[in-house]
Amino acid sequence: MRKIFLSLLLSAVVIPLNAEELIGAVFNQKEKPVKKVKVWRKNTAESVVTGSDGQFILNVNPTDTLVIAANKKHEAVFPVGSLSNITIKLGNKEFFVHDGTNETRYAYTPVKRIGHNSNILTRAQIQELNAESIYDLLRGRIPGVTVNFAEGGQYISIRGGSSLEQNTEPIFVIDGVIFEHSSDVDGTINIADIERLEVSKDGNAYGVRGANGAIIITTLKNK
Repeated sequence: MRKIFLSLLLSAVVIPLNAEELIGAVFNQKEKPVKKVKVWRKNTAESVVTGSDGQFILNVNPTDTLVIAANKKHEAVFPVGSLSNITIKLGNKEFFVHDGTNETRYAYTPVKRIGHNSNILTRAQIQELNAESIYDLLRGRIPGVTVNFAEGGQYISIRGGSSLEQNTEPIFVIDGVIFEHSSDVDGTINIADIERLEVSKDGNAYGVRGANGAIIITTLKNK
């Protein structure tokens, strides 16, 4: 098993390294590449998504902490330090970081959830989460809301829509203005400016456009 894992390490990392790049690959417990997994520097908006071979490249500093969205309930969090060329193996209850010489075992970090039944994020809750994007803000926070990866980016669903060929996202209503795609919202709003966010699974008030539900955002300027 260890020989297979090391073989994957050598075959996965083939891109020349410079001093600022962390090159890695993510595998599951069966040592198969995990694609479309978000990898980011903690407390920053700098992130990448693993490719079909599980690989990623991210510019980091030695003082950074790396975070990987392991699943809906847990994140894989570990310090960068002197790491430069690694593989990460995601297990059921723990994960392993291998730097080509040593393997370090870590426990998962639970994803913070705001209220078990709440469909609202208040200003205080939003500040506590320290999110850098609309995707980070909603990922794993509210029951029934999911953030998924699709070709070319991420998308949000509050009804479990899985079609990648048509828009299954809810509409986003920011201070009364309707946006139909999360990518437009993420490029428009500063998370620090949100006063209140409410998820409505029933978007009938917005007609056909609200068929997939609605996410209603009130900003500080409209308080």
